[in-house]
Amino acid sequence: MSLALGRLAARAGIPRVTIYLLVGLAMGPQVALPLFAPDSAAAVLLLGPATREPLAAIEQLAVGFILFGVGGEFRFRDFRRLGPRVLVLSGSEVGLTALLVGLAVF
Repeated sequence: MSLALGRLAARAGIPRVTIYLLVGLAMGPQVALPLFAPDSAAAVLLLGPATREPLAAIEQLAVGFILFGVGGEFRFRDFRRLGPRVLVLSGSEVGLTALLVGLAVF
């Protein structure tokens, strides 16, 4: 299902990774699993709590592949052109996040 939606998304100009993450979220234990009985076949297919620990290594590997793929899309000339804006935007996001978390904790 993820692959088919990913192909449709690519035709619409949406990154496939975005669709893969959304499908994973929808089929994961936090969203879809509470909708089914714990011993039903659907609960087993939706990667319930019993599968969390065995899949931890695969999860880390998958994140590594995603980051490797994203990193492969960057070109140095594009980064040099967009670099200053990216650094300002990233710095602003980090600063705002730190401020909001600090205020929430205070």
